[in-house]
Amino acid sequence: MARKTSSPKTRIDVWCDETQLAQIKRNADASRLPVSDFLRKLGNGYKPKSIFDRETIRELARLSADQDRLSDQLERWLLVKKKEDTPVNDGRAFLNQIERLQAEIADLVMEAAQRL
Repeated sequence: MARKTSSPKTRIDVWCDETQLAQIKRNADASRLPVSDFLRKLGNGYKPKSIFDRETIRELARLSADQDRLSDQLERWLLVKKKEDTPVNDGRAFLNQIERLQAEIADLVMEAAQRL
């Protein structure tokens, strides 16, 4: 059986400034590839994957929908209270729920960024 031989490798030089090199290194790290592999793959049509996996995206969509729902409820509640001419202090519970959802969204984004 004939042995498959690899083709000779050719080195190419790419000129860039320090800022560009730092960005290339960050992008390679984000793709979890060595710089040379990253640049080779980009040159051959590689498209880096998103840092967010599908589960994270689904969770963010769910939290966003919850936040929209709570915002709508708060708006309706405020309109009713305005007509009744009562204090709006009770709306704090809605605002607290919205703030918790925003914190959850921020946590998910930070976790995804740390997986880079």
